[in-house]
Amino acid sequence: MKKREEQVAKQREAQKALLEKRKAFIQDAKRTEKERDREREKERKDREREREREREREKDTERDKDRERGRRSRSRDREGRRSRSRERRSRSRERRSRSRERRSRSREKRQDAEKIDRNGEVKDERETDKDLEKLNEAIRQRLYIKVGIVIWPVSFSVALLLYSTKFLILKLADIYDRRHEVQFFGRGSIAGMDVNAQKKQKSEFYANLMEKRRTKEEKQQEELRLAGVKKKEKKEAFDNRHWTQKSLDQMTERDWRIFREDFNISIKGGRVPKPLRNWEEAGLPAEVFDVIMKIGYKVS
Repeated sequence: MKKREEQVAKQREAQKALLEKRKAFIQDAKRTEKERDREREKERKDREREREREREREKDTERDKDRERGRRSRSRDREGRRSRSRERRSRSRERRSRSRERRSRSREKRQDAEKIDRNGEVKDERETDKDLEKLNEAIRQRLYIKVGIVIWPVSFSVALLLYSTKFLILKLADIYDRRHEVQFFGRGSIAGMDVNAQKKQKSEFYANLMEKRRTKEEKQQEELRLAGVKKKEKKEAFDNRHWTQKSLDQMTERDWRIFREDFNISIKGGRVPKPLRNWEEAGLPAEVFDVIMKIGYKVS
């Protein structure tokens, strides 16, 4: 019996040790599983951070490329503007040089014409006297001199020449009779003058100009139009009837406003059609109008 008890005790101890080993193994397995989960989670977070950094680097690269493209486009625009301005300046310089050349050539031609005739010979004194007479005649036709005083823009030397030769022109030239004035086409005015007087003068000028350009038929049409406008204004001024007592043709803008206010109709915009006062004025087909009357949908 004693030996049997010892065997049972040994078996129990062996079972107990086996259970402890099993528990330790299970705990170690659980611990390693948790560690593996932690490692996998850490790796996943690392991968996500790496992908985020890669996206940020791509965004920075794209932003740098956009900035570089913007700089290049702005530089191209500046270069284009500079080239266009250089071209304009060069064209203006060429025009000025051509105009100077033309003036110099015309001056040389005039000088040559004064010295040499068509056959290449020097003019004699009689032709020179004729040219001087023509010049004096042209000056007499364009100047007005009275008691040695020459009106602008004659120079003092020409005035002395004409006064010494006793030329006296008492008639003004046409250019001084009809003096040109600046036309502003309805905008602006000349400084130092009455603005109202200038407006009145310009309105009279354009009215006279339009009157001259109109034909007889256009004048008659304008008279008929003005008469119709006056008649309409007179009729509207004394027509104080209510809109219910007027026909559709006699309705004015004021009547339509009153109509909308009576029926609480609000509109927005400028091209809104007029409302319907009744079904008879709608211009509907006869079948549709009969159906509406049959149903009894009438305007109050």
